Amino acid sequence: MTVPVLRLAIPILLINLWQPVSGQTSVSVELEMGWQSTPLYMEAAELMGDVSSNHFWKFVDAFSSDSFPLTEHDTFKRALTVCEDIVPPSTFDTIKLALISRVKSPQVEMFFQIAADDSQLIDTQECEIVAVVGRNAFCSIEDLLGHLDSLEKEIIPPRLYDVDHEYGPVSSRDIPVVILYGDISLPTFEDWHNTLSKLHQTSRAHYYLRHLKSSNMSVVSAHQRVAGWGVELAIKKTEYTVLDDSGIEDEDLNILGDGEEDISGFSFTQLEKLYPQFTKGLSQLRDLLLNNTAVIQELKPWELQHISFQAAARAASAKDPLSMIQRISQNFPSLAHTLVHLNVSKEFRSEVEYNQKILHQFGVAEGHSLLLINGVYTDAGTDTDVFSLLKVLQMEGDTLGALQQIGLPAPDVYAVQNLLASKSAKDPPSRIDIRSPHVRYMNDLRKDSMYREWPTSLLALLQPRHPTQLHKVIDVTRPQDRNLLCALHSAVFDSGLPVRVGILFVSNQGQEELTKKVPPFEPYSSSDMPLAAIQDSPSSSVMTYRVFSYIEHKSHLEDSWIDSEVLLRTMHAFSEKYAESTLDKLRLSKTKYDSLRQKMEGFAHKLGLGFSQRPQLFFNGKFLEISKKSNLVTHLQLEMNHAVRSIQQAVYYQWLSHTGDVLDYMLQSGSINRMLPFSLKSPRTVHIPRIKNPNHPLERLAQHAFYFYKPSAETSIKLTTYILIVDLNTQCGQRTAFELLRRLLSNSKIRVSILHNGNSSTDSIFLEYALYTAARFLPKRQALDAMGRILQLILRGNEPSVSVAESVVGKSVWKEATSRAQASSNELDAFREDGVVSIRSLGFQRGDAAVILNGHVFGPVSCKDTPFISAADFFVLDKLHNERVFAKHIAPIVDKSTLDFLNSTNDLLSKSIRSDIVAGSCAVLGRARDAADNLKQMSRSTRRIDTGFIQKLKKKLTAITLSSSLAKDPNRIPHKIFALVDVASEAGQRIAPVLSLILEHTASEVTILLNPMPQISDMPIKRFYRAVLPSVSFTSDGNLETGPLAIFTNLPRSSLLTLGLETPSSWIVKSKESKHDLDNIHLESSKHGKVHAIFELAQLAVEGSCIETGTSRPTAGLQLELGTNTEGTLYDTIVMANLGYFQLKATPGAWRLTLREGRSSEIFTISDIKGAESTSTPTSPIVLVHDLTGTFLSLKMERKLGMENARLLDDSSSDSNSADNGLWSSLKSFVSPGSKTHSNGEHTKKLDVINVFSLASGHLYERFLKIMMLSVLKHTENPVKFWFLENCMSPQMKQFLPYMADKYGFEFELVSYNWPAWLNKPKERMRLIWAYKILFLDVLFPLNVKKIIFVDADQIVRADLRELLEVNLEGAPYGYTPFCNSREGMGGFRFWESGYWKQHLNGRPYHISALYVVDLVRFRMFAAGDRLREQYQALSRDPHSLANLDQDLPNNMIHQVPIKSLPQEWLWCESWCDDKSKASAKTIDLCNNPLTKEPKLKAAVRIVPEWTTLDREVRAVTHEYLVSKGIINSPLSTEESTDDQIREHDEL
Repeated sequence: MTVPVLRLAIPILLINLWQPVSGQTSVSVELEMGWQSTPLYMEAAELMGDVSSNHFWKFVDAFSSDSFPLTEHDTFKRALTVCEDIVPPSTFDTIKLALISRVKSPQVEMFFQIAADDSQLIDTQECEIVAVVGRNAFCSIEDLLGHLDSLEKEIIPPRLYDVDHEYGPVSSRDIPVVILYGDISLPTFEDWHNTLSKLHQTSRAHYYLRHLKSSNMSVVSAHQRVAGWGVELAIKKTEYTVLDDSGIEDEDLNILGDGEEDISGFSFTQLEKLYPQFTKGLSQLRDLLLNNTAVIQELKPWELQHISFQAAARAASAKDPLSMIQRISQNFPSLAHTLVHLNVSKEFRSEVEYNQKILHQFGVAEGHSLLLINGVYTDAGTDTDVFSLLKVLQMEGDTLGALQQIGLPAPDVYAVQNLLASKSAKDPPSRIDIRSPHVRYMNDLRKDSMYREWPTSLLALLQPRHPTQLHKVIDVTRPQDRNLLCALHSAVFDSGLPVRVGILFVSNQGQEELTKKVPPFEPYSSSDMPLAAIQDSPSSSVMTYRVFSYIEHKSHLEDSWIDSEVLLRTMHAFSEKYAESTLDKLRLSKTKYDSLRQKMEGFAHKLGLGFSQRPQLFFNGKFLEISKKSNLVTHLQLEMNHAVRSIQQAVYYQWLSHTGDVLDYMLQSGSINRMLPFSLKSPRTVHIPRIKNPNHPLERLAQHAFYFYKPSAETSIKLTTYILIVDLNTQCGQRTAFELLRRLLSNSKIRVSILHNGNSSTDSIFLEYALYTAARFLPKRQALDAMGRILQLILRGNEPSVSVAESVVGKSVWKEATSRAQASSNELDAFREDGVVSIRSLGFQRGDAAVILNGHVFGPVSCKDTPFISAADFFVLDKLHNERVFAKHIAPIVDKSTLDFLNSTNDLLSKSIRSDIVAGSCAVLGRARDAADNLKQMSRSTRRIDTGFIQKLKKKLTAITLSSSLAKDPNRIPHKIFALVDVASEAGQRIAPVLSLILEHTASEVTILLNPMPQISDMPIKRFYRAVLPSVSFTSDGNLETGPLAIFTNLPRSSLLTLGLETPSSWIVKSKESKHDLDNIHLESSKHGKVHAIFELAQLAVEGSCIETGTSRPTAGLQLELGTNTEGTLYDTIVMANLGYFQLKATPGAWRLTLREGRSSEIFTISDIKGAESTSTPTSPIVLVHDLTGTFLSLKMERKLGMENARLLDDSSSDSNSADNGLWSSLKSFVSPGSKTHSNGEHTKKLDVINVFSLASGHLYERFLKIMMLSVLKHTENPVKFWFLENCMSPQMKQFLPYMADKYGFEFELVSYNWPAWLNKPKERMRLIWAYKILFLDVLFPLNVKKIIFVDADQIVRADLRELLEVNLEGAPYGYTPFCNSREGMGGFRFWESGYWKQHLNGRPYHISALYVVDLVRFRMFAAGDRLREQYQALSRDPHSLANLDQDLPNNMIHQVPIKSLPQEWLWCESWCDDKSKASAKTIDLCNNPLTKEPKLKAAVRIVPEWTTLDREVRAVTHEYLVSKGIINSPLSTEESTDDQIREHDEL
């Protein structure tokens, strides 16, 4: 009977509710890209290019060959189809997600800007496809071909970029480069592309492709909304307003429902199905219930104490837990009262407490939220940056897809990938073990007399008065490098550095002999020590060594050994001191000193130093790169400063005995016994093979490859696969092959294949054939030894021939093997053919040497720099490589893996394929580590966590397990996502929508573990939140819609809210359009209860650090500029002392980074830069801005000759009153011409312009700001320039300022600075504004602004501010007015008169921040900004410190950054100053009265007589502006009409 009654009741209810309800409240926010929309298919091409260059060109080939679709929707679907056909499913998922996220839009825009900046394209604007060759541009294929046919050899090289798309390697570097600018969707593009690709393949042209705007782009004028950010509506009041005191009924607990359509117990989806005729009434009922729930009830602390557990329990019990987490967290303020009466079961609480004990063991606290993607820690809980998250997903998707692609099943894919977190990967050691008895030391820190007064214990290092330490320097020098010895003498002995200096003497003659010496074909041992032969005719370097040895032997005076006279003019000095007969004895072919020299030569050769043509300098085993311009003393001091800290720590913690050897300690943490050739230090690329479906030339090569193994080890799985590419016609190639086979003799886990890369000759044909015959057809126990001995004989002078082979293995054996080889010659031919294609595909030219180690491609290796790669080099190379990629851990996994495609019963073949998979897995993990390293270099480090702890957690009641629909696809390897979430936290607000995004678009298995706070005394979330997630949609006619936006509905009408954006730290976001006061949203006061705002992503940040080479000190005060060829300089900045940090801003494009003309460029030049284009030079770097996660640069500056002691900014001890000293002499170039003399003696220039800095947030304070500006202008005859912080200014104010400036004749400039990611950012908007008032004064304004006055927006100026500029600050960087203490009855509010502040100030006044003057010159000299930021960073970690940030901070730092107390008359405030002093006030501040809490508008009219007149004038000007813009039409008549009309536009 229940159901019929319910069905009868519903219509009655709907009839009673038929009257319409009030409109629903809403706030909507959108964020537009600052550039025009870019085509999705071009973005897809760029995403494919991130996978590999080969993938990019496959996409271009396939996309351009199809008939051009008519709509954007068609091109989007076509692009996805092409991508899906090319990449594995896991990679496709991340590409699709990145595409709808518009990740590559700035990169495509960058190409558009490069084209716009290319002067060659100026005359071809009517052409939709343009080919550029040198300085010539062509719009037709015929003209291009004709030009190429007539070209001379000399061609002007074009500017190429790292992101340019090159159509594969070319066989010759001496061919013209053709850059094709075009739209790949144009019908004519295919002809261009086919023509240029053929020219490229035939080595007639070097083909590059760049995107170009075309008329085919239907929405090039539209601005696209960007996603991947969040928006908050924070509640401005800390207490909640009580709307209903009647209590909460039980059904209120169900007010959340289980979904958007389940409200107050009603399932509207079900009701609309049952009663479709009442759809309108049901909608009205839904709106009414939603409006009724939008209340914020004040809750007592005791009611809140379990709310985190209650929110978690409610989410866990929902049908859709993830949606519930998102709904509760994002609407928490209005839903909190519905949770506080929810009962939490003992079982639920017990499981949470158990899990939290486990988490504590891993350093995870209660209430902490985190997100792990396959073990990679992300900042999703603390930072709304979807794009950094996408980089992680793409990196992980590539890893999963690649491991699957090489043939591993899913369980083993996870096992291999987990090695990245579970095993500690070693970075290559940075030190060479240079300990040897063969090193000759020039001094002894323990015994020499000059060190007699030094302490003998390392404990002395812990005393600040004695910072010296023990070090060794090893110099491997050649005859022409005696100048370095002289420099060492000066650096160490003249400068008194506590460094021990040792020398290894080497000679070209000796090293050449060691190089030519062919060792026997025996296993390589790292303990082998080659010896140089005794030379019949000693070289000059040998004679130098003998002279030194003789002096050392004959003289017991240490000074004669280190005499710089001897170092500079060895032979001349010797002949003056010793008899000629002695010198004749030293000229003999053999002396008693030669034995040690032989060992020196051998030791240097063993270290890999003998091939170098330059002196080698090591500090505690660390190689120092010393250029000709470098200062050796500076380098040594810098290395000492770095080393002393680690030594002090080691001594303090007793890791190093106070009598221990420092060098031994330094080397035990990681060193190698050989210095690798430069080309072997890092791979140029990494190739990931397809084992199951090979299609790359290298993969086909692997099918025909023949390997050498250590005897009896051919059936074991191999950790290391070498493919050696050498020219077997050369001794260099033959010797390298021989050395690699020697290395193979000593390790059974290695296999080697050797590939010829040179012209065909008798020698190469024989050796190729011999390699093939030995590897494939000689007995396995004999093959390696035979080939090694054949090469040995050839290297020792025998001609490559059959007779050499027969002499090694016997005539009959070789004959039988060759006959079998001839029968299988097709295999060798296929190997050769695939080899040639593979070599060219890797970009190597004929004759180049290269090494492929487990897919890591090293080279080319130059035989001129490196005569050959030795067995010792291979030993070090594969040892370091295997440690880095966990080869020994991968092999057991692969060995036990069940490979569904491996059906062979041949054990040898099985092991070979498994070895291929090991090599491929090593390549995958190597690439993953490289990707992580690249993110680290971009200041976005990734941290992997071993997820083994997850297995220890209980998951019955507190864990939510979800799986995406794509995870069910057997062709995909799902991501393993683990999220730790406190539902009642801001981190929960961010993580929940991110998880929804991942589940929707990727194959993923998600585990959410609830981690609530045990007890809470305050409301945990005081804001509403929405995440704007990526999505792409199209209109019915196929055009791309503008994109997603944030929408808040069902908001409380009576609450005061402030809107704030959460965007990636690299985004420069500005408000663009809104009629409402976004700082004070009060929906009850809004006519329709709806607010809309538009913001713009104007630029992307270019951040970085800038230090001085040698000292590593920040180059504080250095000015950097960004510009283009056509526009010139557009952006500039100043380097901070804090971390050498700088921040520039730029739109997508290619930018020139330069030092600003003047003092910066006079003193410094850029010596090194990371993060810029590798194709540009350090002195003229190009920076590409194309990444939504920002651009990070690491700059090193080198001083110009003669500028070693010059200063950008003098220190605080400089005499600023001196005309010849101090800052003015160093900043002449920054002072604008025509400046007049200043009268107070602090500076010799007069300050014509009064610079006033202010900021205002919210329409009320912008109204005050206009009045303040008017009051300033009415009291001075000097020109005034206002500086405003753009970060917090409304769009209306920015639009109004030019009108007001034109009317009153003042200048203004908007300044902005993105909050640095390394600095703690205040959460509350008001505190953020306070922080901007004080923390960035040194970098907000250009250096030619010497003084600036800050005036609060709610201040009225009654005097000429020029007087304030002329106040003598007496050397202080800024001056503030002290707080008044004359107002009676306010003593209880003067916090500075007792407690901490009284003790800290110690008799000094506490100053107010409403008005202050800053001597920016002195401020920068004092490094005041850096000191303030350092102190802020330390204090801001405590949420209870810096209650009044903008004035507490300078008052707290008064002892470090002095404050000049301004005369009291400069700031009068009724709250603190008595009425008597008001008459002499030069400014009046409308500061809050903590006693009366009188509204400011009311107080302004009462306190300031002229305020009403000023307000009327400002409002009249505002009216004029509105009329001029056509916003209002009626003329200004009466005061009432003015007020009424402007009130309609109260934002102004």
